[in-house]
Amino acid sequence: MSQGESKQLDSTTFSTWHREYSSNITAFVFGILREKATTEEVVQATFTKAFTVGGEVQPGSEKAWLFQVAYREALMLLRKRKSHQNKLLNIQNQTSLKSLLNDNPVQKILNDEQIEAVQLAVRRLPENQRDIVHKRIYEEKTFQQIADELQIPLGTALTRMRTALRSLQAVLEQNKDD
Repeated sequence: MSQGESKQLDSTTFSTWHREYSSNITAFVFGILREKATTEEVVQATFTKAFTVGGEVQPGSEKAWLFQVAYREALMLLRKRKSHQNKLLNIQNQTSLKSLLNDNPVQKILNDEQIEAVQLAVRRLPENQRDIVHKRIYEEKTFQQIADELQIPLGTALTRMRTALRSLQAVLEQNKDD
């Protein structure tokens, strides 16, 4: 495909794809999500992507491509949902913690010390580990996004995070003993 050609799928091909594959894709996505509304949302996103960039798909591979797009869309929706649930839990836990801290000033001091100890331990990590911890925890990036951004292999990103967590655990356990 040359630069000037459109990636968009023509309406006849789009209609054919939709007619031939939509019911199978819907069943496939429902098997992943187990919810009708979100399944419909993913199927719609799949065919929207098919319409906008489906012109790039090699003839004969459209079924596999559509299922791959549907799978990725379903996983992305599950990740977003999990992230949203985690944020809600964090808000709920912070609210509970704040009320607990307001009731107990000694506990507030201890918690502040723990937070400070964690922040200090993170600052003392080697820069390559500290970057990964920051991007994963504070920026909520996936390890693949981190690896891509830092231009390192995925395994390296995972290893650095594991090493950093072990270092943090050791430091924090030592502080707890002191």
